[in-house]
Amino acid sequence: MRCLVVLLFLWSFAAVGSFGVQGYSSNESWIPPAKGGGHPPGVGHHPPGVGHHPPGVGHHTPIKDAVYALQSWKKAIFNDPYNITGSWVGDNPCDENATWIGVFCDHDPDTKQLVVAGIDLNHALLAGSLVPELGWLKTVAIFHINSNYFQGGIPNTFRRLRRLSELDVSNNMLSGSFPRVVMRLPELVYLDLRFNQFHGPLPKKLFELPLDALFVNNNHFDGHLPETLGRSPVSVLVVANNKLSGHIPKTIKNMSATLNEIIFLNNQIGGHLPKEIGALKEALVFDVAENNLRSQLPDSIKKMKNLEIFNIGENKFYGQLTENLCGLPHLKNVTVADNFFNGEAPACSNLQERGVAFNISGNCFGQSTGQKDDKICKKFYEELHPKPPSPKPEPPPSPPPAPPSLPPCTDFFPLPPWNSPPTISAPPPYPPFNSPSTMGPYYAPPSLPPCQLPPGVTWPPSWGPPPTPP
Repeated sequence: MRCLVVLLFLWSFAAVGSFGVQGYSSNESWIPPAKGGGHPPGVGHHPPGVGHHPPGVGHHTPIKDAVYALQSWKKAIFNDPYNITGSWVGDNPCDENATWIGVFCDHDPDTKQLVVAGIDLNHALLAGSLVPELGWLKTVAIFHINSNYFQGGIPNTFRRLRRLSELDVSNNMLSGSFPRVVMRLPELVYLDLRFNQFHGPLPKKLFELPLDALFVNNNHFDGHLPETLGRSPVSVLVVANNKLSGHIPKTIKNMSATLNEIIFLNNQIGGHLPKEIGALKEALVFDVAENNLRSQLPDSIKKMKNLEIFNIGENKFYGQLTENLCGLPHLKNVTVADNFFNGEAPACSNLQERGVAFNISGNCFGQSTGQKDDKICKKFYEELHPKPPSPKPEPPPSPPPAPPSLPPCTDFFPLPPWNSPPTISAPPPYPPFNSPSTMGPYYAPPSLPPCQLPPGVTWPPSWGPPPTPP
């Protein structure tokens, strides 16, 4: 027995010596780095936090990596009403006899090998989460999982999907701030995050990505629309049903070469409609309804020659509906309802005759059916163009202050009866010739304090002629 154990030990040692490191011949000399942690040449990196090869993977191949990713994801899916993941069996989803539902294969444009090129699980009603191991789907160009019940966020390991061109995770229960990992995908041209629970501001660099279509509607995004909006080359931009505020950047004019559809519906965008929208000559759909915009329609709208659908309902637009809008040749639907327009050009009256759906309800077109009450319209326009305040009349000058009340003069000297001659008293004696005078060089009677004469009395009194003797 002891000999048998020794022989088995020697055989195993010889086997290791002949095969060496898995995937390398014995004559290859691979020496681990001095500080450890390195891989054999060509093996690549492990997923973050994984210190060894995925079970059963050994030497990495695109197929084995995809199988490992999908089997790991399968374990995180706890509801599968159509048993889709039940078909994910075997070690090669690209085999001609394999039936991996929702997994599609194609030839790698570089190696010409058959690889997993797409994941399409739309409307599968799956519930679970997106696991970090999905970062091993390095050959995938399409990842569609809309209309499911996936929760959590988009793992940062998605940055490894260097060939991903379409990412659709719409209509799920994903949450968190904007998944910035999507901005690290160099081939991405289609991004659909709508109908989730993402929140926070939209990154400025989002609009600098080489996208063709961007859908972020029906989330909880807030903050201002960044000025970088005009750098986006998208043909379709939908940011509806969020909490975005601020104003429409004037840089929107720079999107003129590519933009076909732009939808800002139901946000909190204010300010005016910039004249720069006139540069959007390729736009077919322009929708800014249900915001806080307050302005007249810019004359430059007449340059939007290809416009088909125009919706500015439920704002505070005012003034005239002019031929600049109603004269556009390709209109199909015009909605200006629930604003404060109070007049229209003849071209607008003829829109319905042209077969254009035209909704003007809830405006200020007088007594027409479905219009605002005149009092509401009057108040709006008075606030819009307030009258200058009337100058306040100057108050009348204050009456001069009453003279101070003086004591009656009779308190100082008696007045004789009006018809009796005055009694003349002898003047006081002069001081002696050689005595010092205390009364100055000339005699002056002592000054009396001011006093108030009785009514009808003047001073000095006028005695009139003496009475005639009998």
